[in-house]
Amino acid sequence: MVFASGTLGHLDALEDRLGIPCPLKVSAPHPADARTQLRAVVCSEGPNGIPLEVRHSLALDARIRLVDELGRCVELLCDKVPAPGGVLVFFPSFGLLRECRERWAATGQSAAIERHKSLFSESAGMGE
Repeated sequence: MVFASGTLGHLDALEDRLGIPCPLKVSAPHPADARTQLRAVVCSEGPNGIPLEVRHSLALDARIRLVDELGRCVELLCDKVPAPGGVLVFFPSFGLLRECRERWAATGQSAAIERHKSLFSESAGMGE
C-alpha cells in the first residue's frame, strides 16, 4: 500500500490509525526553505480599507464588496511577488473560494490577477 500526500507528516500516527504495520516509511523534506522562500501575510483589510471579515451573516451587498476587495488584495499581492515566485491564498471554506472565483471571472478580476500569476484552485472533493 502506498500513501502519498503533501500533508502526511505524522506517519507513525497514520500507521496507528490504520492498524497495520508499515515497515517502509519515506518522508522528504519540504521543497521550500521557510527562512528564505516563504512569507506569511495576513490581511485584515483590503486596499480600500474594507475589513476582510468573512461572516455568513453578511448582507448580499456587503458580501459582494468583501469578495471584490479580496480580489483586489490578491491582485496586489500577486503584483508584489516577483516571478517566478507564487502566492498561496487560504480561504475559510470551499464555498467562499467558489464564490470568489465565480465573481472574479464575471467582473474581470481573474484576468487582472492572471496578468501577474496563473490561477489554480483546489477542488472541494477528490473526484473533482
